[in-house]
Amino acid sequence: MSPKTNVTPPPVTPALTTVATIIPVTTAVITAEQTPVPAVTPVQTPGSQPAVVTTSQPQTEIPPNGVWVRIVYDGAYIGTVGASGRLRDVAGTSGHFYQIPAASTDIVEISIQKLDTTGLPLTVELYDNGEMVDHKTITTPKGTLAMTVDLKTVRTPTVTSTVTNTPTITK
Repeated sequence: MSPKTNVTPPPVTPALTTVATIIPVTTAVITAEQTPVPAVTPVQTPGSQPAVVTTSQPQTEIPPNGVWVRIVYDGAYIGTVGASGRLRDVAGTSGHFYQIPAASTDIVEISIQKLDTTGLPLTVELYDNGEMVDHKTITTPKGTLAMTVDLKTVRTPTVTSTVTNTPTITK
């Protein structure tokens, strides 16, 4: 037998235990399935003729006589062209020639605005009797191209002097 003592045993502290929790992870698997593309087969009914589509080619030959403005742009534009005091409205898309009732001594005014917000180039060329006398290009979205050309001064002949060097022969 053990002797009895009045000593109380120290309190027991419970020990912490860690329990692992497993969380299931779901992974989605994506599979690509090809969508069949239908084949297009032309069907011709008896007695029908295939339609012939003609497209107009843009005019690229420069008119040999008169004063002309050529506007080249893949979008829509509006504006005015003409000699001072005799302006006419123009509008269109792609390449067009506009004849200006002007003499070779007039001042030509051109103002063309792009109607879209693209950065595509808009080019304006001015011709007098088949010869390009001026041109300008812009790419600004919704930009306006403005030109004023004095036809009597654009082709003023310039005098240039030429100096030729004669080689010196030494003996």
